[in-house]
Amino acid sequence: KPDSAKPFFLFLSFESPIHDICYYTIRTMEPDSDLAKHTPEDILRLENQMHALEKSEGTDKFFSHPSPDAPGFDPTDYAPPLPANFEPMQDEPQAIRNLIALRPFRAKARKVWGERGWREHRWMYAQLTDEQDPFIGTVLDALKKSGLATNTIVVFFSDHGENNGSHRLDHKTVFYNEASQVPFIFAGDGIVA
Repeated sequence: KPDSAKPFFLFLSFESPIHDICYYTIRTMEPDSDLAKHTPEDILRLENQMHALEKSEGTDKFFSHPSPDAPGFDPTDYAPPLPANFEPMQDEPQAIRNLIALRPFRAKARKVWGERGWREHRWMYAQLTDEQDPFIGTVLDALKKSGLATNTIVVFFSDHGENNGSHRLDHKTVFYNEASQVPFIFAGDGIVA
């Protein structure tokens, strides 16, 4: 039974997709770098990435541009389109180019990947994000079953965003909106918009 005289704080961290997606670019662009070393944790991340990319293997449909109004359209069958701000800004500040240069794999991906590479990256990120939903559901179900849901505030947020193809970038570091804006959701009884 909930005891309001003994409040508690519980923190849960889900590293995928934000951190797992980073290893894809590193492994693809600089497989021999120190960042691509294969610790047991890295191996698990690589397995997650390969699982997330399975759908794109050998299918032209994956990269087609279907209409969402088409009969039988299922967005999970297609790689997301490129973002509207896919190309770097014409007057991109030198400070941003300097930050990108600090991680050669990022500069290489920006130069080498075409539409297919970036769309695969975006699809993988979407899949890794989607895989977190059941874990969050498990936590919310446990709150209900424990009787704590009615007097618990759930806060959902991320430590950083993901450029996800915007400006031909992945990761964080540069303060474009995609990398710096994060979900910040409060939920619970009595919480109003």
